[in-house]
Parts: sequence; C-alpha cells; structure tokens
Amino acid sequence: MKKDFYSSDLGKIQMHFHTTIRNVGLYLSVSLALFGAARYYRKGSERSRYRQLLFVILSLAFTFNSFIISKYLIHDHKTTLNKFDKDEIKPMMKWYIVPKMLYYTSSLFALFSIYLCLNTIRKIIKDNINE
Repeated sequence: MKKDFYSSDLGKIQMHFHTTIRNVGLYLSVSLALFGAARYYRKGSERSRYRQLLFVILSLAFTFNSFIISKYLIHDHKTTLNKFDKDEIKPMMKWYIVPKMLYYTSSLFALFSIYLCLNTIRKIIKDNINE
C-alpha cells in the first residue's frame, strides 16, 4: 500500500468501512448486554415479565440497527468501489467477509430476539388469563 493511501479517496472510503464495522460490533455488544439484562428478569415474578419484555425489545432494536447498518455498508461500499479500477480495489475485497459475517450474526440475533419476545408475550398473556 502506498504511504499516502489514507489521504486518498480510496483510503477515506476504507476508513469509513472500518469505522462502520466497529459501530456494528458496538450495536451487537449492546444487544447482547440487553439480552443478559432480560435473562435476569426471566425467573422472577409475573410482574418482572414486563421488564424482561422491555429489555428484549430494546435488544431487538439494537440488533435491527446493526442488521441495517451491515446491509447498507455492503451495498454502499460495493457501489462506491465500482468507480475505481479493479487493480486498486483488489486488496480491499477480502474485507467483505467481515460485514457479511456481522450481517448473518445480526440476523441470528434478530431471530432469537423475536423468539424471546413472542415467548415472553405468550407467558404474559397466559398469566393474565389464569388470573
């Protein structure tokens, strides 16, 4: 790589790419922490189910953000790189595995969040019917 790579347009695009990957990782970390908070309220009384539901919904929101950011990153970066020569962008193409893995991880987190959310709602409804 050239010494002045990061002052070029291609270098600025690559810095944006890496910053976005860090942001996706941050959103997934917050989502995982909210999963942990939801689990704390899992074994409590019926009133704590509402708190569990709140944390699962917040977790789903952060997971959805990371999913969307990953999707947009892949699309926008590829669109922008198409404006450059193939020889210039060849070293950067190997990095596409990272946002794709984050995209699929976000998808799995989202499915798990939706499952937990629906399961918690089912338990709340069941508790209210039994009263």
